[in-house]
Amino acid sequence: MRDVSINFNGATILWSITGAASGVALNTRLAELELPAARVVDEAQALKMAMQVHSRGQGSLMIRPLSKGVGYALVQETDTGTDMEYSEIYRAIVIEGSLVGRQGRTVVCKVGKAGGNLDPMEVMNTLQPRFEAYNGCVTSEKMGSCLSSIVRHLGGVAVRPRGGVYWLSDSALPKFQEVAEVIEQLAPGSQVFRVRTCADEQTVRLVSSSLAHEVQTEASRIQEKLSEGSLGERAIESCQKRLKELRDKVESYEGILEQDLETLRDRLNTVYMAQVEAELSSPEEEAEENWLLSSPL
Repeated sequence: MRDVSINFNGATILWSITGAASGVALNTRLAELELPAARVVDEAQALKMAMQVHSRGQGSLMIRPLSKGVGYALVQETDTGTDMEYSEIYRAIVIEGSLVGRQGRTVVCKVGKAGGNLDPMEVMNTLQPRFEAYNGCVTSEKMGSCLSSIVRHLGGVAVRPRGGVYWLSDSALPKFQEVAEVIEQLAPGSQVFRVRTCADEQTVRLVSSSLAHEVQTEASRIQEKLSEGSLGERAIESCQKRLKELRDKVESYEGILEQDLETLRDRLNTVYMAQVEAELSSPEEEAEENWLLSSPL
């Protein structure tokens, strides 16, 4: 039998997340790996999610935030033919546990005019366990966003413009393997796939095309913002940081793909010159928002 040597250069990354995980447990493990944390569900989101489940299938209902505290009102929407009328079924707020047998954060309810004979204690007893289950968790959607951030942090590129499928080089796979094991352990039923790729012509074509799309898109976004003028110091510093990240990434991929990515380097150099020009003409005061760091790729 003839020995065949396969030259692997990375892996295609994709996943199927089927459940939620504890935010504390997940972010503790990610911190140990020195990786970006996942966003967790806060109290307001948890209460709203619990109310959505409780009101599912009950017609044209709306959940509206209350003006004070952590709370929402479940409202009945009625079309009168000439206008829309809204009547409150119940409102729920989160307080520090003060009821008998309750500790920590507690959901309390008050029935409104449209609530009829609804028992507030029954509503509370239905919402409370759901609130506790959601509060502080990482939903499947947030976990997917976290994985996307981690892949990008490790130098991966999206091979689909809208994300969902990524390519990661061999050097980053050991760290990502640890991440995959954590996700599959904390969110039972979830699967994170790493499909090894060969260093062939089609792989190089796919990865270089994906990298070019990312760099060109991000460079255009930065340049468009720079062209608006009057950027503050913080905004320009964010621009500098993001440009350096992109330039480092292009340099890294020149080694991985064994290709000269001169076109991408030239594009980033053009944006860099625009950034220098903006810096020279920037006002003394800082911008109010760090627009680049808060923007996804």
